[in-house]
Amino acid sequence: MNQKLIHEFTHHSDKVSEKSVKWMNHILNAQQIWNNRISRQEESYAIWQMHSLGALKDIDTSNFARTMDILETEDFLRVVEYTSSVGKAYSNSVKDSFSCDQSLHLSQRTNRLRLSGKWRKSFGYGLYCF
Repeated sequence: MNQKLIHEFTHHSDKVSEKSVKWMNHILNAQQIWNNRISRQEESYAIWQMHSLGALKDIDTSNFARTMDILETEDFLRVVEYTSSVGKAYSNSVKDSFSCDQSLHLSQRTNRLRLSGKWRKSFGYGLYCF
């Protein structure tokens, strides 16, 4: 889904709102941050860091490969302890790390695109508006 949206963002950038691009960056950054937390690696992106449209495809491809590796190798019951970007300590299981957060962001992103009323595009089961 991300790859299709990134393709549309890149090829129709004049029809995509700044907020939609901001949310796509946020989603990709959040996935990378969670992959790094689960893999016990340093976070390399800030949660609201902006990337060029050209970089989004590579970031998503890398995130996807790392997520698949995590899904194949990690113990889903292992507890991940981490500190949020504002310094608050938390702990979640690997399983909980893959919960509703991405679905929430997907719905927020598609709602913003729909509200922009600029362009409609269908991707599988969802209707996305740019």
